[in-house]
Amino acid sequence: MILDPACGTAGFLISAYKHILNCGLPISDCGLQGTQFGNQHSTLPDSPIRNPKLPISNPLTPDERGRLAANIRGYDISPDMVRLSLVNLYLHGFAAPHIYEYDTLTSEERWNEFADVILANPPFMSPKGGIKPHKRFSIQAKRSEVLFVDYMAEHLTPNGRAAIIVPEGIIFQSQTAYKELRKMLVEKSLVAVVSLPAGCFNPYSGVKTSILILDKSRARQSDTIAFFKVENDGYGLGAQRRAIEKNDLPAALQAIRNYELGITNDDEASSADLVIRNSQFLIVPKSKISENGDYNLSGERYREGVVSTHSFPLVSLGDTDLFRVESGGTPKSAVEEYWGGGIPWATLVDLPATDFISQITTTKRTISEKGLRESSAKMIPANSIIVSTRATIGRIAINRVPIATNQGFKNVVIEDSARAVPEYVALALTKLVPTMEAWATGGTFAEISKSKFCELQIPLPPLDIQKDIVAEIEGYQQEIRNCECQITSCRGNIAKVVSKVWGDDED
Repeated sequence: MILDPACGTAGFLISAYKHILNCGLPISDCGLQGTQFGNQHSTLPDSPIRNPKLPISNPLTPDERGRLAANIRGYDISPDMVRLSLVNLYLHGFAAPHIYEYDTLTSEERWNEFADVILANPPFMSPKGGIKPHKRFSIQAKRSEVLFVDYMAEHLTPNGRAAIIVPEGIIFQSQTAYKELRKMLVEKSLVAVVSLPAGCFNPYSGVKTSILILDKSRARQSDTIAFFKVENDGYGLGAQRRAIEKNDLPAALQAIRNYELGITNDDEASSADLVIRNSQFLIVPKSKISENGDYNLSGERYREGVVSTHSFPLVSLGDTDLFRVESGGTPKSAVEEYWGGGIPWATLVDLPATDFISQITTTKRTISEKGLRESSAKMIPANSIIVSTRATIGRIAINRVPIATNQGFKNVVIEDSARAVPEYVALALTKLVPTMEAWATGGTFAEISKSKFCELQIPLPPLDIQKDIVAEIEGYQQEIRNCECQITSCRGNIAKVVSKVWGDDED
């Protein structure tokens, strides 16, 4: 049985079916449980970790194809997605597709159905107020990503396997539900974590993701978990996703094969030797992952030689190999042709006071090419860090489009993107706002000079840890936003009750 419990248009299910047809069925000679096809006992290919040494059977007969198709199933909460899935499967030769309109997280109707293989990219976003699941989940949570992973881990057969795309927050967030989920996975089914680069799901989502690979049989045999870091997937990480030469996926696939074959053949030491040679791969004992109780699944945290988070080297904003600091400027207000030319020009009004890092995509005012050229204003490339350093000191934003700013800002341009990510730098600078305020001088307006600003220092961990920190904080910020929505809703309900008391409720 192959299942996708959040199947969308059934793309994973169709790909799994085509993969099996393309690979053929390996004749089982390794003691693994399989499914009876025709007169021979065969096992579905251990995709993507099929033993290449197993002989391949002849292509499936029509009867075998029919029985394989009957064992491919999908659920989706959306009736529109269910209809699209059915059409998609019909077009790919499924005579009677098994796709069901089903709320995987709140319905118990199919709770007792299990699968041998689960493939899924479940929805990351939880609705306002969170999910309200039934009580049969082992992890008590309201977050959709936690519940989906819990569901899939619980609904594997004793030798079942799964590959699940998850948002990075699952890897390390410290809330109780996340820690309990990771503990359950480490103890019962997790064999590998594949870290994907941020942007690989553009233009639909820029959220950094990972793939959790579960295998109940191998997890029982192994005392380690493997971590694989994919930095390039064959496409640029921008919105256009243009093809590039760099692609780490084949190496990651081979490493996964080596590692899992080592477990299957009871030769984990050999498996570790095959994998550990590449710096993108790491094998970690489960005991080390569990020792502090948070079951963090960020592989870089366990790499030898990585120091604790309070011991990262400090770098100054004046480090010209890493940063370029640019001040802003204002074209003459009396020259009309300097203004309204479409070039975004940021002032303090574009950085509202907030507990979060602002994201600038548009500005209230714009300047012209001539205004830019004939003033001290400079164009700041996208994804730089914009810091207010005059009068109101310490508002911080990231510009998602190229902009210019007035002279009340110092703008940090990252020159080496292989060493720093803007979201981390922006968050690190929030810790230095009191220092900026203390260093500011001046009469009418307190201001921090460019030279002093360049003396500011921030800790600089490895890039992966920077991304982990950013993802964790973004997870907390989303929780805050969800709570704020709940507060707003409750206040609205209070107002309605008060209106009823006064008799002016329209209902």
